[in-house]
Amino acid sequence: LVVLAVLAWLQLRQYSSPLAGERVGGGLSVDPLLAAAPTIGVLAGTVVALRLLPPLTRLAERFVQHRAWTATTIGMWQAGRRPHAGPVLLLALAVGAGALAWCLVGTSQRSVRDQADHAVGADLRLVEQSTLPPPERAGEVAALPGVEKALPVRRDELVLGAAKVATSLVALDAAEAAPVVCLRDDLAGGSPAGVFAALAGSRVDAAGIELAGDGRLTGEVRASTTGGVSRTRAARSRVETAAVFALSNGRYREVPLGATTDSGRLRFSVALPDDLGPRPRLAGFLVDASGPPQMDLTWQLGSLRAGATPVDPAAAGQWQGHDDFGKAFSVELDGPQLKVGYHSPVTAEVDVVHTRLAIAPGPEPGPVPMVATPQAMSALRLGTGDRIELFMGNATIGVRLVGTVEAVPGTTQPSALMADLPSLAAVLFRQYGSVRNPQEWWLATAGDPAAPAAAARLNGVQVLDRRAAAEAARTDPYGVGARAALFAAALGGVVLAAMGIAVDVRATARRRANELAVLHTLGAGPRLLARSLIAEHAFLAGLGVLVGVGVGIGVAAAMAPLVVLTPTAERPVPTPLLEIAWLPVAATAAGLFLLALVLSAMVAWTARRRLAAAQLRIGDQL
Repeated sequence: LVVLAVLAWLQLRQYSSPLAGERVGGGLSVDPLLAAAPTIGVLAGTVVALRLLPPLTRLAERFVQHRAWTATTIGMWQAGRRPHAGPVLLLALAVGAGALAWCLVGTSQRSVRDQADHAVGADLRLVEQSTLPPPERAGEVAALPGVEKALPVRRDELVLGAAKVATSLVALDAAEAAPVVCLRDDLAGGSPAGVFAALAGSRVDAAGIELAGDGRLTGEVRASTTGGVSRTRAARSRVETAAVFALSNGRYREVPLGATTDSGRLRFSVALPDDLGPRPRLAGFLVDASGPPQMDLTWQLGSLRAGATPVDPAAAGQWQGHDDFGKAFSVELDGPQLKVGYHSPVTAEVDVVHTRLAIAPGPEPGPVPMVATPQAMSALRLGTGDRIELFMGNATIGVRLVGTVEAVPGTTQPSALMADLPSLAAVLFRQYGSVRNPQEWWLATAGDPAAPAAAARLNGVQVLDRRAAAEAARTDPYGVGARAALFAAALGGVVLAAMGIAVDVRATARRRANELAVLHTLGAGPRLLARSLIAEHAFLAGLGVLVGVGVGIGVAAAMAPLVVLTPTAERPVPTPLLEIAWLPVAATAAGLFLLALVLSAMVAWTARRRLAAAQLRIGDQL
């Protein structure tokens, strides 16, 4: 039995499920050995533990024989004379089955909560249904009832390594993530705050110019295109300019300034959006030019003012430029003016090409800090602290791994990455001119029941609620049926144990009638003999209860996380953690122990009335 239990445990660790695979013709095949593994474990553990009964009895006898506990001494002496494996085994099995059932239920319910936390990632997750969400979305999210903090999140799907491992990338503001993101301690190596601190501590700072004024930006842009190759006729050129502002939480806001055509001049005066704040931070400019292939573009910005306050680009240091291929070009500072000369390398067989230029202050940005799951690190063949070039669509960015996590919240792929959004957004803007609105918002709502309903009223978003997801999983018929089966098995064990104890106590009293009569004749009073019976059965019941609790919790610790499944018969993500329901386990054990004491007390009380008859039979036998 012990060998079978060990084999079942090893098989569970290997297959991680009692459902061993698919049978021919479809459907799932159930391995009986794996399905019965917890029950076999309880039986094997109980059998092994009962081997300790004789030495424990002798040890208890030695402990009480030197004390003035006459009734207890007689009871322990009687317990040591007979094996009593039957009632002790029944008690141990009943308590062990109950403890295992409570632990399995607690583990599965905790796993349900953990799965919901991991799948949603926060109290609420709002997913944009459009690639162009409204610019006022941040204000709408912040105005929802009960929202304590809102994180914009960027999500990308990548392919890593030569094996082309599908990988999910989640980027968020690491400095603000700790109170929002549901990341279990063990998945973060013991400290989610430490993981977020490592990301935030390696952040790529985005240089910029803080503006002060009345909320308007004015200036002048001169743009012209020359040269180029066209298959038909010279293509009409158009140059659009936009100012880019850095917002909180890694967001960037693009504010169009206007367009010029055919070497024109643009004088702009635009009102800045209110959500930029009283002192908006200018991160740079985007120049979108269209014209013939291999054209030469000249772009110049001057007379820049925030309200009535002149803005000196040189105050932010040297400026740099990159096109949408990631190729760098120089930006000239001529007093308060920015000047760019750019040659398009595109030689496509088209009449018109489109080029995006990002012009921003500050040095070349450093690598983007990320943490990775072991599967992603294996695909990249990297360790903590290593650097690599990562492909994201048409962009190639430098990445440095600053830590590892077992799983990234909000993802379903085993291979996943988590990045600092301000760093990623800064690098993508500066190197490729990429400015993208967040596709998701992760919210901490402090359990406010009005928040999900209010979020559902927003246009164009899908609402994911971790509490609703946990409740739906908890009431799933699969889980309800499994818990009912566990409790039915435990209740059956308790009933059998109660019946076995009652039968054994009564049979013991009948067998011991002559012995009790002899002891009574030698001077032992009826109350003393009754107490000795109670002490004997209390000791045996206590041993059975302790063995059952130990075996039940031990088997649960070894097997419960391995047998918890999702309704689709798959292993949960994240891996279940053992949850010991101490109060129900203790109540079950105490209830059975008290039942044994009550039954023994009842039999001991009735045995007093049989002492006279037993003494007469002793005389007949003599």
